[in-house]
Amino acid sequence: AIDEKGGLLLILTFVPWSEREWIQFLGRTGRQDHNGQYAIFLSTQDEAVQQALGDKGQQESLVDAVLRHGDERTAKFLSGTKEEINKGRIMHQYT
Repeated sequence: AIDEKGGLLLILTFVPWSEREWIQFLGRTGRQDHNGQYAIFLSTQDEAVQQALGDKGQQESLVDAVLRHGDERTAKFLSGTKEEINKGRIMHQYT
């Protein structure tokens, strides 16, 4: 049975941009005191993988590089919305 082998085996074919989502994936493998396992199969044709391979540090795993790109992309998006958020706050004060 799966429980005798250590729990659930999760097979991933992509790494999400969000570290929160990544942690959720890994958390799904452990159930009822079983650690579970995961395996990752990535395609070099995937845009996220290509970007991560392009500037992955020597000590950085490919997964960490993909997650870093996601963090950078999210930070850039959020910095671009700062002005809109401030406008919304001002409008909220007057309504």
